[in-house]
Amino acid sequence: HLTVPSLKGKIPESSKTPPRRIGRKGMKLAGNNGKDRTTSRNWVLIIDSGAGAAGVYEWMRAEERLRGSDLIVFADRVNFPFGAKDQDDLRRIVYHNVNLVDEYVDRCDGGVIRALVVASCTASMATAFHLREALDIPVFDVITASAVSAIRIAGEINIMSRLPLSSGKAPGDAIGILATVLTVESRAYRNAIGAMDPEVKVVSEPGYDLIQNIQNHDYSPASLERIRKGIGEKISFFEDRGVGVIVLGCTHFSLFRDLFMKEAAGRMIIVDPTECIIAELIRHMERNNILPPERGCGDSLLFKTVRGDAGRRLLSMVSLPGFLHP
Repeated sequence: HLTVPSLKGKIPESSKTPPRRIGRKGMKLAGNNGKDRTTSRNWVLIIDSGAGAAGVYEWMRAEERLRGSDLIVFADRVNFPFGAKDQDDLRRIVYHNVNLVDEYVDRCDGGVIRALVVASCTASMATAFHLREALDIPVFDVITASAVSAIRIAGEINIMSRLPLSSGKAPGDAIGILATVLTVESRAYRNAIGAMDPEVKVVSEPGYDLIQNIQNHDYSPASLERIRKGIGEKISFFEDRGVGVIVLGCTHFSLFRDLFMKEAAGRMIIVDPTECIIAELIRHMERNNILPPERGCGDSLLFKTVRGDAGRRLLSMVSLPGFLHP
């Protein structure tokens, strides 16, 4: 275990200003430190409070074109769940965690961080814009990636709107957003979708009770039935409002992607933010000719924070299953 420095005195009071290491372009995180990129590891940093980061990691290791990527996964379990934080606190937490990993790479590894993936919908809403302003590396966030996919699918549904689904109804062409209360209230998805296509109707719905059931990590038959029932109720809510595609606006929902798809079958299409961000990564790497070499599985560093004595926040290197449990 490594002791994580306290947030006190390390993060500026103004959460609109990223801290020192990522606050100036050209710092090491941007890869401009003079190191030989051909011999150093080129890390992709994936950051979240837990489930989102683990999901992106598993997808990247399963996707043939990304399997050779060198990945650092940082799960801040002490601050789990991100969806319960206000925006100012969340910005300070994410900036601090990015700095922490950057310092680790600088001191202990010798590679460079080549891309940053914000694998939390709430953290994407609160930090993605500021991170892009501060960094010279690409920043991928699940809100932008999901919005792109949802608009494409909604357009296809609109074209085919005269073809009934298996339920016998014509599909709706509105986009539904199922997310945390903070994400819904921020209008982040509405704004992202509206910026791309102002004509698309967006219906937002917080999934607080459903998220709480998922975060309990209780997978007993009774708990799974409550989750299934909650998913069914949300899908019916959207269906009644002309929604044809639902964005899972909380990455914890991705853990039950198959259940969402089963409940929505013949009624509407499910957009999984984890799948969307993988597609964005592939497009970026193909466009810039930087897909990892076909050399088998790349290197991995998997970290999570844990609560230590006297309230200290400790950083622990763990196996992948360790991300999903406090």
